[in-house]
Amino acid sequence: MKVTKSGVAYNPTEVQHQLRIKQSLTKGMVFGVLDVKARQIIWLEMPFGGQVVQNLDYKATKGLLIKLDAKLKLGALLKLKAKVQNLQFVEDPHLADEVYDTNWALKTGEVNELFLA
Repeated sequence: MKVTKSGVAYNPTEVQHQLRIKQSLTKGMVFGVLDVKARQIIWLEMPFGGQVVQNLDYKATKGLLIKLDAKLKLGALLKLKAKVQNLQFVEDPHLADEVYDTNWALKTGEVNELFLA
């Protein structure tokens, strides 16, 4: 783990979903929910308008997480593309015709182009 310039400490390899909040917050923000039974912390960065965090609706939060899990993920889209185009996975990027890595995934335009193609 490391502390980024924004001061947030997390292990980027453990991130499954990331959302950015672009609207102003009037009350506050919940940064995470501790799921004791599953022994995991769910990092949210979700706006919260209540007075105390105990008023957070866990079912609504769980519903949001279920929706996120149901969305098409980039890896699944790449596997579908490979299957449809009858492409093979190659370990060595030097031997590949197309390389989809983390640097590629950060280029929003190229990722959108894949969705639209």
